[in-house]
Amino acid sequence: MVSHIELNCGKPGSESLKRPIMVIKFRPDVHAERVVNIISGRAYFVATGPELDFWTTNVFPVTERRRCFGLTRREEPDVKSKVQGFVRNDKTEAFKIHADVVGTLKYIPESDWIRHFPDPSPPDGYSDAARKKFKEEIGLDMDEFSPD
Repeated sequence: MVSHIELNCGKPGSESLKRPIMVIKFRPDVHAERVVNIISGRAYFVATGPELDFWTTNVFPVTERRRCFGLTRREEPDVKSKVQGFVRNDKTEAFKIHADVVGTLKYIPESDWIRHFPDPSPPDGYSDAARKKFKEEIGLDMDEFSPD
């Protein structure tokens, strides 16, 4: 449930704020924002928040929904079409990843994102709770992918 929404249209003439930036606070520890790629003009939604004992950062494309016979429009993240996901074991690392991803989405062409995105898995390996969740929800055994 969304408890707080801020829309910041920025100052006139500001290159980075030509379109509204949407920052949504679901809970105090979840951060989500709308980012526009300055090259293509496409909008993306980046959300970072806690899972069990690990943190995830996800990137979703933003789609425009028309209502009332096209008279009103609303932008919404397309949560069924995730672009990329990142997992980290602590909050500090998760928010560093969030900032890196926002910079990449904003300034790098979509074709070069893969080279600039950080590694999706945590550098020190997945936590036990993350391994259990991946196995229960999607049947993926993370032990098969560990370099040990």
